[in-house]
Amino acid sequence: MSLNKFYGVVKVNSRGQIGIPKQTREDFNFSSGDNLALLVGVLPHSKDAMMLMKAEEWYAIPESAPIKNSKNHEFIGFVKLAERGQIVIPKKIRSQYGIEVGLQILILSHDKTHSVLLALLNQESLGKWAANMIEGPE
Repeated sequence: MSLNKFYGVVKVNSRGQIGIPKQTREDFNFSSGDNLALLVGVLPHSKDAMMLMKAEEWYAIPESAPIKNSKNHEFIGFVKLAERGQIVIPKKIRSQYGIEVGLQILILSHDKTHSVLLALLNQESLGKWAANMIEGPE
C-alpha cells in the first residue's frame, strides 16, 4: 500500500466519533454533509485500518475492481461528515474491531486510491506492523 502523507493522530470520543483534520478535509475536498464510503480491513497484513473516500468516488469505481471485490476488506456503508469535520464509526465496527474511547487513530493518505486511511493504533496492530516491517507479511 502506498502512503504519501501523514495528517496526524486523533482519538475516538465517547460517541464513537473521530475528527478528520482540517488539512485532510481540504486536500480531499471533504465538506460538511458529504457522504463518505467506509471500508474496513484494508491493510494487506492487518485488519486494523479503515478507508474513507467520497461517495461519488466509490460509485465511480467499476464493480470488477479489486477494491469492490475483495475477501480482505469489507464495504460498511456511508458515514456523514458533520459540520466540525467529525464522523461516527458505526457501533458494530467499534465492537468488532475493539475500538474504544481514547483509542488513537493515525490519519494518512493513500495515493493509489486517493482516499484517507484510518489506521488503528492498538498494541496488537503496532506489533503486527513492526513485525511486517522486519520480517515481511505473514
